[in-house]
Amino acid sequence: MVRAFYKPIKMKDAEHYIVYKNERAFSSWPFNHGFWKISNEELLVGFTRQECTYSDPREFNHGYVGGPGSELVVSRTEDGGKTWSEPVAIVKRPQDEIALLYQLRPGEIGDPRTKDFVRIYRDEPRVDLDNPNHLIACGTIPNPGSPTSAGWGRAWIRTSTDGGRSWSEPRLLPLLNWQWVFGRPAYIQRPDGVILLMLTVNRADGSEGRPVVYASFDGGLNWTMVSTMMPERPEMMVICPAPVMLPSGKIICALRCQASTTAAWTEIFESLDGGLTWRFLSRVNDVGSPCHLALTDDGRIVAVYGYRIPPFGVRARVSEDEGASWGPELILRDDGGSWDLGYPRAAALEGNEILTVYYFNTDEPQKKYGGTRFIAATRFSIPD
Repeated sequence: MVRAFYKPIKMKDAEHYIVYKNERAFSSWPFNHGFWKISNEELLVGFTRQECTYSDPREFNHGYVGGPGSELVVSRTEDGGKTWSEPVAIVKRPQDEIALLYQLRPGEIGDPRTKDFVRIYRDEPRVDLDNPNHLIACGTIPNPGSPTSAGWGRAWIRTSTDGGRSWSEPRLLPLLNWQWVFGRPAYIQRPDGVILLMLTVNRADGSEGRPVVYASFDGGLNWTMVSTMMPERPEMMVICPAPVMLPSGKIICALRCQASTTAAWTEIFESLDGGLTWRFLSRVNDVGSPCHLALTDDGRIVAVYGYRIPPFGVRARVSEDEGASWGPELILRDDGGSWDLGYPRAAALEGNEILTVYYFNTDEPQKKYGGTRFIAATRFSIPD
């Protein structure tokens, strides 16, 4: 069947809000750090914040942005995205990372940077993701912007059972047979209670990246790998998995397929057996990634992604057939000041309302290298 092509639709009813903007900070990457829906009015977003003068090109290197001196912070809305709380830090780099790696527990031996080191957890609180107040945060040490620069990297998780008001101590995920594992909070829970966490690992040459599936059978305490999502692609990295569990039991996962910063798109893979095997289903767009998926009450899937070629902005598409095909491109914003934006997450609210959060910048001629990077939110209604 020949694919249909539609002209993009500019969303005139989209309402834009500022989550956090600091003229002396580079604020970025909600996709990497999480967006949790507790209710239709209460949501929590995570992002990176780092001091920035916007005068030195080194400050815009993404390995630097996520490096020492940066923070993973969370901000909360209780009115569906219109207003947001002052951010609260839950990870400070590097001190929290150093403690996680090098403070051994009684009875442990070895080096947490090595493949054969596995830390067993027993006493931390377990999570049941059927409860909207149970959340998982996930990240990477030593540097979430460029784990391969250190030659190794470890993923960690923190959990919350009170809607993100407090968090457990971070705990390491096993390396297994990988050189490094890159973690983002991309997870679902199967009906049998097994939690699946989609991660990215190194390819054979040590470069980023290849998506894999880890699973926890004990409420998020301990983890192992249950599948790889595809053979590695030597010509491009495939990263940033974003899964959703459909009412039918099918799992679909959006993946960022990137040959370069401005040549990247989103593909959808599906699993019919609870995440154990995967196959290609569809391609969402010509250009645009990373992409996050939201499932509406009526079963439609909304894909939201950054658009890093002119006109820079944020766009979305809707699927009415479980991700097999996608409707017209919806332009949420096209006023970006440079390519350095996006990394959205999205949540379905009541009816056909969608709230998405992302990082953004607008044209500020007085500043070098693009405008202030800030966290924004857009609320819009998908067409009937």
